[in-house]
Amino acid sequence: MRGQDDRIAGYIAERDAAVTAGVDALIAFSAKYGHRPSDRDVATITLHKLRTAIRSLPLPVRLASHEWLSRHGFESWGFDA
Repeated sequence: MRGQDDRIAGYIAERDAAVTAGVDALIAFSAKYGHRPSDRDVATITLHKLRTAIRSLPLPVRLASHEWLSRHGFESWGFDA
């Protein structure tokens, strides 16, 4: 079970680093796991939605993405400040 826990922790750390780094990093991370967003705009929206949903990210990062989504007419994924 320990090996599986390490793999999950590694995936989460890699995901968080990609989401923090920006849209290009998210696109590369997604491609590594077999997902390709339909275009850069979709990837950008997904990036901001992910940032609002990942509770381990710093609150200012989550809040900035929540505000970005609101300004562009999108809803956050479970954001609660």
